[in-house]
Amino acid sequence: MYYLMETYTVYPATPKTMETFIGNMKERYIPEYKKNSAVLIMAWSTSSTDLGKITQLFELNDINTYQQLLKQKKDNSLLKKIELDLDTMVNEKHSQLLEEISPLFRDNIKSTIAQSKPDEMREFTLAVLQVSPEYMDEFSSRLEKGIEMGHPMVTGMRSLTGKLNTVFDIWKINMMFGYQPQEFYNQFGFTEDFFKDMRRIAPKESMEKIFPLPYSPIR
Repeated sequence: MYYLMETYTVYPATPKTMETFIGNMKERYIPEYKKNSAVLIMAWSTSSTDLGKITQLFELNDINTYQQLLKQKKDNSLLKKIELDLDTMVNEKHSQLLEEISPLFRDNIKSTIAQSKPDEMREFTLAVLQVSPEYMDEFSSRLEKGIEMGHPMVTGMRSLTGKLNTVFDIWKINMMFGYQPQEFYNQFGFTEDFFKDMRRIAPKESMEKIFPLPYSPIR
């Protein structure tokens, strides 16, 4: 399974501009994507780097879906018009093609959507890791083991564009604990050896709390 992650920085970053941008996404942009078999699974905002930062994650059945979508963005006059309108409200945007780390995550995504309620906003964390290329298979195996152990993960994806060793993990809890001693992490099974080994595999990692948007299937 493939995914398309699109990130926008809304400008000016005011509540009204955000409201207008989100309305256009929900009513115009996302339905056009769905016609081309790109299905939204999650949309969120965060202000950890830039105010007005919005990200949307679309599920694609195969690489042909991605190629067809790129073609439509060039040839479909309605989609082009929608994108031009959205461009007036952003000062930065970029997209990344991603691939699932493991097919085990497909059921995780379905169950997380099924558990989502319109009137509830759960806490989520996005972890971005730079995995040493020679350890990517080992890292994937570790994520699969985590799924089997019941770790509260939604999905794990690796980049196919940009930095190819980048991995994106979405957790359905708030992982932003700030500084805590090792004893704190032991209660979750994250031992000192676990962290040492993880830093061997993925020397660099960042996390940010993400806030699902009102139209996000996962929330």
